[in-house]
Amino acid sequence: MSNLTYQRSVFWDVLEKGSPYQPFDWQARHIHARRSSKRVILGCGRRSGKSSGMKAEIADEATSPPVTVHGVEQSPLIYVVGPTTETSMKVWQPIWDLFVPAENGSYSPPLGFLHAEHDKNRRYIRLHNGTQIFGKTADDPEVFRATA
Repeated sequence: MSNLTYQRSVFWDVLEKGSPYQPFDWQARHIHARRSSKRVILGCGRRSGKSSGMKAEIADEATSPPVTVHGVEQSPLIYVVGPTTETSMKVWQPIWDLFVPAENGSYSPPLGFLHAEHDKNRRYIRLHNGTQIFGKTADDPEVFRATA
């Protein structure tokens, strides 16, 4: 690991199916290095660690405290977006598995204690801190207008 600076979240210790997440140098530099931008757009090849890197960022952002904007407290609003449903699900499903317990109680996710409610059909998760996470696809741009 190089001497790049990023803030390691305490939740990273349970991200990889209960094992610690250790970012590659490029993940630390391009995904996890703190910057002022709101979005991260990466052109990466197969099996480069995009999903695990973004899963770590989503978990970090989802657990962030609310911020006050124009006197109103706002919790994080997170969209997990892929160009198609198939690619979107590659990141959405691991996020779902981090926060949402099994309906029959047979599975307790690593960050399940943060879970408040969910809707599987809408691909929606709400956490106790007010964070809302949506799974979206860019197949139909209208879905962004309807929820924005």
